[in-house]
Amino acid sequence: MNCLHNNDLTKVQDIELCTQIEVLALGRNCFEEINVSKLKKLTHLGLNSNRLTKLVGLENLNLLEEAKLHKNRLTSIGDLNRLSRLETLELRQNQLERIDGLGKLANLSKLNLDANLLPKVLQKQSQSSQEFAANVVAYASKNAILIDDEEEVEDEEEDEDSEEYEYETEEDDGGDDGEDEDSSATPTTSTEIE
Repeated sequence: MNCLHNNDLTKVQDIELCTQIEVLALGRNCFEEINVSKLKKLTHLGLNSNRLTKLVGLENLNLLEEAKLHKNRLTSIGDLNRLSRLETLELRQNQLERIDGLGKLANLSKLNLDANLLPKVLQKQSQSSQEFAANVVAYASKNAILIDDEEEVEDEEEDEDSEEYEYETEEDDGGDDGEDEDSSATPTTSTEIE
């Protein structure tokens, strides 16, 4: 497990050697490029609010359930069709011109593509949730995709960014009871998937 968000990091040395991690929370840093291709056990990826222009290996993360990649500078995301477990895909506020593989994502229940360079039919801003879902389904030309139906995404952005992942740990109460402090942490996401 990894929680290094909000640290102004530009690089994580030897990240490719961390092949056993399931949660990678590197949001609110200064990454411009990252390679996640060898992190095949990842289920949750948080790289929001960086300066990413290049994300290598996302298509190899077959166990990925949640990808929070909003507020970056991504112009492409690669083909997503092998990410069959993906439930949440946050890509708002990037510079995406196209996105491939949405039609194969049968488990996708939350998708946000607002504020990109995509065709208007893929941006929710002036559409009802039903119109948006219909347009994405037509665009993807396969499986029905239930889209994020939150009315005011802008109002919730700060809350999501500040509490991207919360970790519960037992704190040492200062007493010596003979037991070792539990150093394991359990991730919980701050946003609920509908």
